Amino acid sequence: MANGNHLMRLLSGVPAWNAWREQQPTAVPDLSEADLRMSNLQKANLHAADLRGANLQGANLLFADISEANLQGADLQGASLIYCDGVFANLRGADLTNADLSVADLMGADLRGATLRDACLLYTELEQADLRGADLRGVNLHDTHLYNTNLEGALGDFPH
Repeated sequence: MANGNHLMRLLSGVPAWNAWREQQPTAVPDLSEADLRMSNLQKANLHAADLRGANLQGANLLFADISEANLQGADLQGASLIYCDGVFANLRGADLTNADLSVADLMGADLRGATLRDACLLYTELEQADLRGADLRGVNLHDTHLYNTNLEGALGDFPH
């Protein structure tokens, strides 16, 4: 369950949130299970935040920093993660159906068992990412960087 103070800070706006994150660099925001549907989180500093099970359907995470964040089991259906920094993010079991991850950096991200059906991964960085058992049906991986990416057991029409 999300920390109420953390959630209120985030909902007060990204500029105030980012200022708080700068003042509290060691704080680990707890936004687990938060309802952030359709939220404008553009450029939000969510580095290392706990977003397990959060509802981020349709959220705008354009240029957001979710690096090292825990989004395990989060619902990101239809979310915009264009240019998002998701280096080493935990997206295990997350639902990214119809999400736009164009030009996102997901190097080293854990996407085991994630659903990425019909997601846009144009120019997405997936080097060293773990996509074991992920559902990639309907995903176009053209121009996606897959160097050392683990696709074992992943569903989809792509080169192994």
